[in-house]
Amino acid sequence: MANSQQPPSRIQFADTFDNSYITFGDIYAYIENFHHQGNYELEAAKYAYSITQPSSAPGFASAQQLNLFAPDFKGKVMLTTGEFDYALCNGNCTAVYAEKVYEDAYPKAGVIYPYLLPGAGHGINLEKDAKIFYAEITKFLARA
Repeated sequence: MANSQQPPSRIQFADTFDNSYITFGDIYAYIENFHHQGNYELEAAKYAYSITQPSSAPGFASAQQLNLFAPDFKGKVMLTTGEFDYALCNGNCTAVYAEKVYEDAYPKAGVIYPYLLPGAGHGINLEKDAKIFYAEITKFLARA
């Protein structure tokens, strides 16, 4: 729980949250969930952890109930994340994307463009090669 953390792991504003809010136990748990070994700068991870905000436990638990299916959507779709995104693919998005579940989610889509940022985790904005990620997004939008 966010308000039970002790220094130096205690995040900012921890005292303003009650027991229904959760956060990472320490910076190592944060890094494990948001980055992938060798693809982030430690100082960037430290900064990101320093501004981390807690999540409500019910909100976190209910995220699995999101309906991401859009069976009538006929536009173009780009689905993207890091190759080793722990939060979305349990650390192996290559296998998850290979299953092409996204085709079931968007059966009428005109174009589905799946892209995995090689070597990246969930925190793509802070990965060393985030520029490659944004270049892919820009290419997709230019073709859209």
